[in-house]
Amino acid sequence: MIFERDRQRLLLQNASQTNIGSRKLLLNNLKQSLFRQVSGRWMFRLAKFLFFFILFGYLLWLWIARPQVIIDENFGESDPTSADSDITKIETLCSQSTSTCYSVVDIINHKTASVQRGMYIDGFEKEYDTVKELIPPKGMTFETSDTRMWTINNTAITTQYVAAMITQLFTTSALPLEDSGDSERELLVIGLGGGNFDMFLHTKRQNIKITVVELEPVVVQLATRWFGVVDNDQRKTVIKDGIVAISEAKDRASKYDAVILDACDNTKEMPCPAKTFLTDQILINIKSILKPMGTLIVNILPLKRHEINVEKVVKTLLSHFPVCIKMHMSYEANVVVSCLPYSFAADNLDDTKQLILQRAETATNNLGIHRVLEYLDLTIVLK
Repeated sequence: MIFERDRQRLLLQNASQTNIGSRKLLLNNLKQSLFRQVSGRWMFRLAKFLFFFILFGYLLWLWIARPQVIIDENFGESDPTSADSDITKIETLCSQSTSTCYSVVDIINHKTASVQRGMYIDGFEKEYDTVKELIPPKGMTFETSDTRMWTINNTAITTQYVAAMITQLFTTSALPLEDSGDSERELLVIGLGGGNFDMFLHTKRQNIKITVVELEPVVVQLATRWFGVVDNDQRKTVIKDGIVAISEAKDRASKYDAVILDACDNTKEMPCPAKTFLTDQILINIKSILKPMGTLIVNILPLKRHEINVEKVVKTLLSHFPVCIKMHMSYEANVVVSCLPYSFAADNLDDTKQLILQRAETATNNLGIHRVLEYLDLTIVLK
């Protein structure tokens, strides 16, 4: 009897232990299943996190380690207002007298692997006052060097209207095609910008005396610092109101082979020429300081009502000069007008135009700017 009770108790213990073992095994299997599911989700999340973390780190490294065009934060910064990432702002200075601001930028062309330096008046970002080519250090590119340190190429012209103004000096015979007698030639330039016109001419024909008058000291600072403008015995910059300079030249009885009017204002419709230079008295003064075979060359930039504004300026000029020659650009809005203190024979204009075109072709080939102009669109207008 005792043995039977012991046997039953033993059976119950074994059954209990079997049940406990089964529950433990079931619990362990459940834990392993849950662990595999949870581990799988977390491993996927971890892998995704690591992928994006590594990708972000790589992109950050590329951004930090990419070639820098401008590296000095005191002067260079990417232009945040420009949609063109190839334009890097170098410096901006504002006039203390007019609050007009002038900005200098480097323009990188990936297609041609070239860099140009430009200056514009804030508010006229699409109309560069000056654009000059840059020369990189030997063996360097814009990807491996700071373009601020590149050399200005004053032997090249990049804008059509500047090439046209230079050409007009020779088409009107204000300057000879050859450099003989250059030491006796003298030019008065109203408006400096980045010195495109005067520094090119000074580099090509060093014996011509050139006086450039600029109203804004900040423009002179930027031109000297960033555009390779220099003063010497033959070429100088004078900080002065152009109207005052013309009046003083008249009082001195000075005579010039050409007066170049490349001064602009902030008029949105037609910023160039500045309207203050189109008054009767100023035009009378300009005519009085020209030599008998001298030329007045005017840069006209009509941004609206192109033909109306150009004709308005030409009409004003013809009220003081007997003949003007208009030169239209092929892809720029500018129109360059040269006016003479002497007249052409009305019955011989075709031959005169052919002579002018021949001189223009010779001059542009000699100076290496024929490709800039592309073609010559000249119109002779008589009073």
